[in-house]
Amino acid sequence: MKKYFSVCLTFFSLIFLFAGFLFISASQALAQCGTAPCCYSTITVNTPPGCNPNCTSQDIYLGLCDPYPCTGTSTTCAIANLTCSTVNGQSCQNTFTCAGYMTGGCSGSCSWGACTGPCGPGNGTQSNTCGAVVTCTAGLCPPSPTPAPTAPGGTPPPPPPPTPTPPPGSCGTPAAPGGLTPANNANVNITASKNVTLSWAVIPKATLYNVEIYPSNTPAGQECSGPDTHCRTNDPTLTYTVTLTPVYSSYTWRVQGVNSTCSPTTIGTWTTNTFNVQGNITGGFFNDPNHNAVVVGNLCQLAGAAPQAPGAGGAISATTANPVNTATGTITGTTYTINNVYYDTNTSVDAVVNPANWHCTCPVGCSYSGVSAPASGVNFFLTNASTAWWSSINGLLYAAAPTSTAVLSQIPTICGGSPCAQALSMRTVIFPINSEGFTMTGGGSIQSTYDPAKAYSDLRQDATTPRVTSLTLNSPHEDYNYFYDLYSMGATTPAVDFSGPQPGAAPTNGRAYFSNSDVTINTPWNVAANQSYVVFVHGNLTIANQIHVAEGGFLAFIVSGNITIDKSVGTAVHNSTVTQVEGVYIASGTFTVASNGVGDLKFVGGGTFVGWGGVALNRDYVPKVGNNANPTDLFQLRPDFTLNAPVRMSRALQLWQETN
Repeated sequence: MKKYFSVCLTFFSLIFLFAGFLFISASQALAQCGTAPCCYSTITVNTPPGCNPNCTSQDIYLGLCDPYPCTGTSTTCAIANLTCSTVNGQSCQNTFTCAGYMTGGCSGSCSWGACTGPCGPGNGTQSNTCGAVVTCTAGLCPPSPTPAPTAPGGTPPPPPPPTPTPPPGSCGTPAAPGGLTPANNANVNITASKNVTLSWAVIPKATLYNVEIYPSNTPAGQECSGPDTHCRTNDPTLTYTVTLTPVYSSYTWRVQGVNSTCSPTTIGTWTTNTFNVQGNITGGFFNDPNHNAVVVGNLCQLAGAAPQAPGAGGAISATTANPVNTATGTITGTTYTINNVYYDTNTSVDAVVNPANWHCTCPVGCSYSGVSAPASGVNFFLTNASTAWWSSINGLLYAAAPTSTAVLSQIPTICGGSPCAQALSMRTVIFPINSEGFTMTGGGSIQSTYDPAKAYSDLRQDATTPRVTSLTLNSPHEDYNYFYDLYSMGATTPAVDFSGPQPGAAPTNGRAYFSNSDVTINTPWNVAANQSYVVFVHGNLTIANQIHVAEGGFLAFIVSGNITIDKSVGTAVHNSTVTQVEGVYIASGTFTVASNGVGDLKFVGGGTFVGWGGVALNRDYVPKVGNNANPTDLFQLRPDFTLNAPVRMSRALQLWQETN
């Protein structure tokens, strides 16, 4: 514990100690206390452990320049009037050591050093070799040239640093910051590290700086507490580097000076700037002859693809929505760079390649979306071979899908000349002018090119592209059940009279043929002009041979399941328009043209082909360059089937409605 006592000794004072009246002269006092007197109003002594082996808490009072507080055989301290148990004893009373400190408590005498500084408030201190330290809180004592003594086994403590004196004119409020970089409304190009360094000039009267950077849409008052904000306070440096994660399109930043030289500290005004974030987008062009590139994440990839220049007329650009801006890039051989693209999470990157030789396999239409600068590896994969596509001649095309892509056939731009035309529906030979069909959907889109921006082009061979993309059929669902009822096939299962070969006799019920299981047609059919067949298949139908219907004849297969054209049905002559399968084919399931997976025959169908569950045209030419000039599937209209349809398949287009 610490004890505090009050005593005042002057230069001319005599110290009288009871029991012996020990007298210490002024010269002795000066020898202990320096060359000038000290006046202590409060003295605190902290005795190191071990000075008195019988005491664990050793706080002791010492008079100025007093060799020890208890002398001779006295039992009372000279000033504090505390009792000593023995002369020069080693015992403690009242938690206060009164004897033995100067002569025996430290195994020897303790000598005092000089005052370390003026005796002004809190400045002057004096210590002895036993580790006791006293503090002078009143009076005057000039600095002593005598260095502070060294404690036993220790090293001299460093002198306390002097209190700095502010230079003339250094106090006051810092000026407004200037020389800020980036400047106000500047565009800052960031790299993949997403680091931005802010800097400013030295501010008069500023020793420290506060700096804040935050997204420009941050609410007032949340410059340091809002999401993705960055702040630094009371720092002497003139730069501040931050990592923009995540990145925003625009940031606001501000800096102010702080003067910590004088008391109290003063803070200057903010200088505020705003900057926009930009970055570069880089990538390359690669050859993908077999259409193997795939989208991984948001970018196309194909390991091992060889670089491929996009050809004459190639171009690259990036378009942002916020702000609305298009940056044009530079193509160098097989690589490109688009500099200074504004940061936007839905940036589109669009490439133009020589359409006479190349088109993109990935991304579709040579267009990316959802890119944000900076970005690298935004690659385009090219081929001079088209994907498989299909076409029609003079036929009505309808897909009921209400959303997404309802009709897809990407017709290559290099397709041209008979029988290939850059159109989803081509003219007939007999009526070459405006004899193309029309394409309709239940709301879904029509994609007939490789360019998504030209979704409704190349629909017809003539210059017009009429279509209907929101047609909802209110007529009956003309599937297996509809025609089954229309033909009155019966509530019970009809007699089975069809197994696949072309029938030679009339149907058992006199109206239509029936199969109660899956059927495969393995033998050819040839329907004459005076013949008519309607066949119901309660199951799936596979056509593995050719079926021909002469003009004037009629054939319809109505199937409760799926209809599949076998991979063996077709022609190896890719520019042929000769049909392999003719008739009316209605599936309540899917209508599929099967592929062998290693290079297919061309399928040419004549008539009506319906898949209420969808249409899957799976054929592809190998090598794919065969797709450049010819469709893998071609469908031709047979208007004579409408004229020759049985009466039971027809219905009156009448609507009965009650009126007032």
